[in-house]
Amino acid sequence: MSLVVLATAASPSASEQFVLVTSAAVVLTLLPYIYSCVACYFVVEQSHSTAHVGLYWVLTSVVVIYCLWAIFGTEGQLVTWAFLFMLFITVFYPFFSEERRKKTLSQKIASPSPRS
Repeated sequence: MSLVVLATAASPSASEQFVLVTSAAVVLTLLPYIYSCVACYFVVEQSHSTAHVGLYWVLTSVVVIYCLWAIFGTEGQLVTWAFLFMLFITVFYPFFSEERRKKTLSQKIASPSPRS
């Protein structure tokens, strides 16, 4: 997000920069929110009754439609840059997650838990 602030520092006024940064933050939040809602639906589908599944299907559909409508209503260039940023993060996620997994594993090896 700091990169967005630096990139928009050439805005004529602070209020325009604030609007741009908050709009970018909203758009960048919506896609993971859609993924989370759909993932929750699949979890409920596997472990709950048919009545719950139907309710969660309706809720998930409403949330996805709302998020897509919010993205649709956003300025085109902002949506383009936000999704490019999201794709960039997605591409590099496995490299950072693997590094984090190795660090966690090395910490567990360095400090073994007490056995009963």
